[in-house]
Amino acid sequence: MMKRIREWLRHPTALWRLDEGAALVRSLNAQLRPMGYHAGIVGGVINRGWSNKDLDVVIMRLRGEAPPDFLRLNMLLGQELGRWNLCGSFPTVAHDPWEVRKFYYRGRRVDAFIELEKPYEN
Repeated sequence: MMKRIREWLRHPTALWRLDEGAALVRSLNAQLRPMGYHAGIVGGVINRGWSNKDLDVVIMRLRGEAPPDFLRLNMLLGQELGRWNLCGSFPTVAHDPWEVRKFYYRGRRVDAFIELEKPYEN
């Protein structure tokens, strides 16, 4: 517990609360839906109600609505969340790949797990 407190004191703005994460995801969802995507919160913020490390967001394709527009998604994420670093792509299963990106939104980290449009190819 003391280790977490010391870490928070070094980086007080790194704390994410559930209400802040939900507000960010709601604003993203309003713009993602026409692109064929939607977002949700996973990880510590949803499990504990806060995280002093990051906000984990999963961005998934909508099934049966607008066809996914990955280029528009990339532009939106750049505009809304700022610069990002690609941490890597990994397949959860052969037909269902994900890409992981780390953003810094207003000085706090957001890890986005993005469902890719095309199947993973070796």
